[in-house]
Amino acid sequence: MEDEKLQKLIGVAIAYISIHPRSEAEIRTYLAKRANRFHMPETAVLEALERLIQLRLVDDVAYARMFVESRMRSRPKGERSIRMELKTKGIQPDIIEAICSENFTTEGDESTELSQARKAIEKKWRQWQSLPVQERKQKVYRFLASRGFASAAIYKIIDERA
Repeated sequence: MEDEKLQKLIGVAIAYISIHPRSEAEIRTYLAKRANRFHMPETAVLEALERLIQLRLVDDVAYARMFVESRMRSRPKGERSIRMELKTKGIQPDIIEAICSENFTTEGDESTELSQARKAIEKKWRQWQSLPVQERKQKVYRFLASRGFASAAIYKIIDERA
């Protein structure tokens, strides 16, 4: 009976993961809610999570790497914003540090964050070109700052475009 409930819990977790990848903390929270609904002890959550880790369905390093690459590709954000998102998703600080140091580097004279800021502002820049210079600079600053880009990168973009 208990083994059957554990298998059901693992199956529910696999269905949850199949929607899109999740961090270990997200899965643990989800499993705790489901175990409560199935009237299962906390140990069942730990057993199910351990099994998912053994099956390599839960891996915070791979998840964080995929998350950062996805963010950089589809909706560019600054390093600060990405660090906060990963922290919110329950990723350990040492993993966040390692992944960010991999992805936010300085190549030659240009940082990854600067190239991401350029990518983020491209579409908006066309919309704002008819605005007065000062207003355009303010919009660029606010937009990039809201996406978590560093001030140094923002000012460099403003200097290039203004």
